[in-house]
Amino acid sequence: MKKLGVQGIRRGKRCWTTVADDSLYRPTDKVNRQFTATRPNQLWVADITFVATWIGFVYVANIEASVGSIDDVEFAILEWVDWFNNRRLLEPIGNIPPSEFEMAYYRQLRELVQIRGDSVCIVQKYRQLSAG
Repeated sequence: MKKLGVQGIRRGKRCWTTVADDSLYRPTDKVNRQFTATRPNQLWVADITFVATWIGFVYVANIEASVGSIDDVEFAILEWVDWFNNRRLLEPIGNIPPSEFEMAYYRQLRELVQIRGDSVCIVQKYRQLSAG
């Protein structure tokens, strides 16, 4: 992007989280910026960065293993999305996967809502449940 003169949009004031100190030791570039591999697990690349949030910054570490092809990358992403939605246990919703929680939510909503023509009537049971 820098070579093409393209920049992302900056909203708000620019914030510097790190100021480099050239006098400090820095590990050498072991791969001379060549991030390609001829076989799986030959090269692992890591990066740490920050993401601005409403209440401060979150530091994020990215670690990438070398893969055989773009198909392998796509499959790995699909596996992760499946885990994230269907197998990850999420504490705030009772240590169940998000997809299971969503199914239970809509099942409960269908039980509580009666459809009469064009209007939707929420039954008394909904008030009892929401009151705790």
